[in-house]
Order: sequence, then structure tokens, then C-alpha cells
Amino acid sequence: MARRFALARIAALALVLALGSSAGLAPAKAAGSDVTVGVIYSKTGFLGSYGQQYMDGFQAGLDYATHGTGMAA
Repeated sequence: MARRFALARIAALALVLALGSSAGLAPAKAAGSDVTVGVIYSKTGFLGSYGQQYMDGFQAGLDYATHGTGMAA
């Protein structure tokens, strides 16, 4: 069980690093262009209640960081 968990963490880390390195090669967005942010969380099942807390926290942080507008300056 612990070995599977460790392999899953390594795979997730590799995915994050691959996506991060490819994002660094992309050209910069022009000023004023929209950027969509996605959040992946558990909506149902065993971790559904944690997923809802995660989403609530993300929304609260976004509201705080953007002063309630949902848009970054």
C-alpha cells in the first residue's frame, strides 16, 4: 500500500514538473488577455467533504487576493 502511494506521488510530481517546464517554453500572454484557472478536487466519494473544503478555501483566497473582483490586476 505504501509503495503504491509513493509511486502515485512520484507520478504526480513528474506530471507537475512536465507541465511546468512546458509552460515555461510558451510565449508570454499579451497584457489584458484572459487566463482561465482550473481547480481539480474531489467532488464526490470518500474525499468529497475535503474537496468541498478545498474549493471553499480556494474561493476565499481568490476573493481575498483580488479584493472580491475575481480578476488580477
